[in-house]
Amino acid sequence: MQISPRAAPLRKPRFGQLITYNHKEKPDFDAIIVGAGFFGCHLLYLLRASGFKCLVLDEGADLGCVWHWNCYSGAQVDSRVLIYEYSNRLLWKDWIWTQKYPGRAELCAYFAHVESKLHLKQDIIFNTRVASARWVEGKSSTDGNTWTTRLFLPKWPQGGIDYRGKRVAVIGNGSSGLQVIQELGSEVKTLTVFQRSPTCNLPMGQEDLSVEDQSHAKSTYPAKFVHRQRTIGGYPDVISDPAINREAYDFWRSEAELLAPKEPPFFYGTKRATLEQNLCEVYNQENVEIINTKANAISEIRLDGILTADGTFRDIDIIVFATGFDAMTGPLLAIDVEGVSMTLRGKCAGVIQTHLGLMASGSPNMTILCGPHGPTSFCNGPTCAELYGEWVLDTPLNMRQHGLSRIDAADGAEKIWKQAIDYIANAMLIPETDSEYKGTNIPGKLKKCINYLGGFPDNSKRINREIQDCCPLYRCRHFALH
Repeated sequence: MQISPRAAPLRKPRFGQLITYNHKEKPDFDAIIVGAGFFGCHLLYLLRASGFKCLVLDEGADLGCVWHWNCYSGAQVDSRVLIYEYSNRLLWKDWIWTQKYPGRAELCAYFAHVESKLHLKQDIIFNTRVASARWVEGKSSTDGNTWTTRLFLPKWPQGGIDYRGKRVAVIGNGSSGLQVIQELGSEVKTLTVFQRSPTCNLPMGQEDLSVEDQSHAKSTYPAKFVHRQRTIGGYPDVISDPAINREAYDFWRSEAELLAPKEPPFFYGTKRATLEQNLCEVYNQENVEIINTKANAISEIRLDGILTADGTFRDIDIIVFATGFDAMTGPLLAIDVEGVSMTLRGKCAGVIQTHLGLMASGSPNMTILCGPHGPTSFCNGPTCAELYGEWVLDTPLNMRQHGLSRIDAADGAEKIWKQAIDYIANAMLIPETDSEYKGTNIPGKLKKCINYLGGFPDNSKRINREIQDCCPLYRCRHFALH
């Protein structure tokens, strides 16, 4: 099937049709981008501005990716504004946030603002799930299968759920679970929270923002956007030195509830820091019960409730599963990518292998964004999107200049990068804790730290070094170009 270039209206693919693109045979598109969130939108903006023909495919019905799907009650970002927005002056100069930590509705409004300025939707097909992509030898491109249907995946209804007067159970107390618990505590008849481990929550310090305050602050935006690229969030020695880590926990405990355990249940800060507004107040309500599933596990879930190991049956109307995400590898491996000699799923069945978290050898011309081996879990989306977007833009620009059409991670580059990942991780306390960072929340997943823990500034230097080494391209050491 041929899809018209950007100059003409895009035709939505029918069920099961094949989208093909081929650099050597006048392809319809120079790049196909999967996902219309912070990464996809920024990449489309950069590539299109440089004259590349692009198409974005997204399973959702609108811009936002995770912020389109995360429509559960209480969903909001836990990074303050300025950190969690694009640095493009065209976007921030006349955009006004209403809160320091925006909720999901305001983030969706922000993406609508992005669309009003950049006009991205003319190159995006929504409601389209990418099922597979395969490399065709002899062509510097990939054939990608897309369908407008999707597999059954339990998702929060876009229209919301009426909890009032209902008996609700929440399984999990991470970032999403915490937000749901806070939001529903005052609305439901009973709230039963099943948690495996306690969390060391921090006060969010939510504030309403005025137009006057933001107008004054925007004079400092350019300098602060530069600063965010050079800064490691938090204090690195807290997650690398056990003694300092204990001091941090003791300080947190002195400021938290007196019921917090004297001995830390895990190294402080080695699980995602969750920000709360009124969690303790909700937990202290008479209609709220907390169950430690390590001591009293869930034995059975029935149509009308939940049975625990101690023989107690609790009548439940609604169950919220806030058990976490298959972070980094889940979305990537959900697509059946067939490379030169093997599938990406087969390649990653054992040890995850990438170079810089950007490319996996054997999958030419495919760039990975917001995936394994990058600073993914420790970097805000807009900040990472702008860093990776620059690399993705510079690469095809250089290739076009030198008449090249294929790029792949060079042999040995992945091994070197994995050694760097492991070396830094082994100097940290994060691998000592079972968490999303190690994949322990996903049964059968390899229990390994696959984030780059050297910090965003160092990761940025490494990527920029690759850009310099690859220009001119024949000097490139870690990527093979043809």
